[in-house]
Amino acid sequence: QKRVAYGGDDGGGGGGRRTSSGSGSSTEPTRSSLELYKSGKQPVLGVHGACVVAEWARDHKSLTYLGMRGTGIADEGAAHIIDAVVGHPKLCSLDLRETGITSNSLRRLTQKLRLCTSPQLAYLQVDDWSLALRSSEVILKKEANETDLELVFALLRANTELRSIRIGGAAGANLLQGLGDQVPMLSGATRISTLMVHSNSDTTEKTWSCVADMLKYNSSLTVADF
Repeated sequence: QKRVAYGGDDGGGGGGRRTSSGSGSSTEPTRSSLELYKSGKQPVLGVHGACVVAEWARDHKSLTYLGMRGTGIADEGAAHIIDAVVGHPKLCSLDLRETGITSNSLRRLTQKLRLCTSPQLAYLQVDDWSLALRSSEVILKKEANETDLELVFALLRANTELRSIRIGGAAGANLLQGLGDQVPMLSGATRISTLMVHSNSDTTEKTWSCVADMLKYNSSLTVADF
């Protein structure tokens, strides 16, 4: 993995993994993984830095992981990263935690994944939930919304390991509302074996009708109320 610090160092650590090379040291090059991290009190990466990273990712066809945690790229910068990631021939894992993005970026990513003919992105980490590498379960907490759920289903086009979706928090089962006509497409992910739904007094008939529609397309799905 190549771990790159940007913005200088005020004692918070060096520029990633190092190897000895004669009289000095140098960052060990590798193209399969790139993790950016903010060193010290320097400014965040921002949109211009995101553009550079996006171009770099496009040029490195063997890249499988891109870590942007803490880079502060916001929605404008994330747009460039998303455009580079979706359709990349190898990149399957992306970390967007602590980047300042909003649901607008998540919707953009969902739309791009749905339109991509051969998506590779299967794992994603954002502030409210994480579908990490080799994880078989994703937990959508109270901060999550329909946008998050739709993105999870979009990731299932490439993800072959996820088996359980847990929807909790105050919103509970109501996250399933509003999916409407998308149910047949979403339920094409027949690998999901468990859907755990937190029900509350606000749960409506429409919610459970949506679950029933999902069961039509996935006979192996087990729905649990907790």
